[in-house]
Amino acid sequence: MTRRRPTRRPPVDRIVQSGIVQRLLLTSTEACIALGMSRDQLYHLRKKGRIPFIQVSERRYYYSLDELHAWMRGEWRPSEVVG
Repeated sequence: MTRRRPTRRPPVDRIVQSGIVQRLLLTSTEACIALGMSRDQLYHLRKKGRIPFIQVSERRYYYSLDELHAWMRGEWRPSEVVG
């Protein structure tokens, strides 16, 4: 069985601090680092719809850097789901 090598990504802190946004969407791991929270905390916020996210497949989620900044400032509000 072949083990997958983890891909190396630049630290999110460095991207945010440099003022140059290289990536507009963050993975769950990167969002946790940027927000300073655990994966469990992020999971619960996402499940309750209290944090902005983009679901691209059944198990893959991305987080917009701009929306996370708005959420941290208290400017983001969950939108109503029209079904």
